[in-house]
Formats: sequence, structure tokens, C-alpha cells
Amino acid sequence: MSQKDHMKQFSARIGEEIGLSDWFIINQADMDDYGELTGDSGRIHNDPVWAAKETPFKTTIVQGTFLISQFVRSLKSCDVTISLDNWAYRLNYGFNYIRMINPIKEGVRFRGRFTIKDVKPKGRNGTVTTLDAQLEIEGQQGPAVISEWLFYVKYK
Repeated sequence: MSQKDHMKQFSARIGEEIGLSDWFIINQADMDDYGELTGDSGRIHNDPVWAAKETPFKTTIVQGTFLISQFVRSLKSCDVTISLDNWAYRLNYGFNYIRMINPIKEGVRFRGRFTIKDVKPKGRNGTVTTLDAQLEIEGQQGPAVISEWLFYVKYK
């Protein structure tokens, strides 16, 4: 597949949902480990007794940066049918925006939803594809996180 072929393949799919992930759960041990690893710890994330008493959530909530990292895991669990022929490599190219709309509580199931929004050529033999990427909470109206997520593909 060439840059031109990729552009055609993805352009034809703009607006199409390309993936709905498996359900995932982040438990307290995961949040504690993440807080220790990154320094992103705090009572609202790592002190269940305090959070139950002092917050409107009545439990701890997952760190926002931890949630952003769940886009990769969620997309990888989807059965996305995209030709990888002639790709040299693919890179996470960042985000146009990310918004945390609703917190995800410890132990609650969530999943990712991905839709192709745009594809543009980038340099010689590359493309940048934009996905509308969301994390949604089981049984709750409205998303937890919304974003425009970008990835870059370089062709051989």
C-alpha cells in the first residue's frame, strides 16, 4: 500500500466507526501502581476511605493521564481491518484535543470507541490520520473522555 492508496482507503471511511473495544476495568491496585510510577498520586485517586467520605464520587477515580493511556489498549482490542501492506512504521502523533467529561470510578467497566475523522498527506510517503476517540462508561450516559487522536504512518 502506498501513501496514495492509504489516502483513498481512509478517505472512503471518514465518518465510519472502525472500532468498539472490549470492556476494561482499572482497579485500586492499578491506580496505586500508576501513581507510584508517574508521581500522579493523590487522595482522590489513592485513598479509598478519604474519597468515600469527602468526594461526590464516594470512591476513588482513575487518574486522567492513566485514562488517556487506555486509548492504545482499547484500540488494540478492536478488530480493525486496515491493510498494513508496505507500512514502514506507525507512530502516535498526539492529540488535537482531549477533554475529561466524566470521571471513571475505580472498578467500573469502560471501553473505547473509534471513528475515522480525517486523513491528510504528511511529507513524502506519509499520512496523518485523525480518529475521534472516546472512552465510555458502562451504564452511564455520555462519554468519560473525548479526543481527536492522531497517528502518523510512514510508507516504505
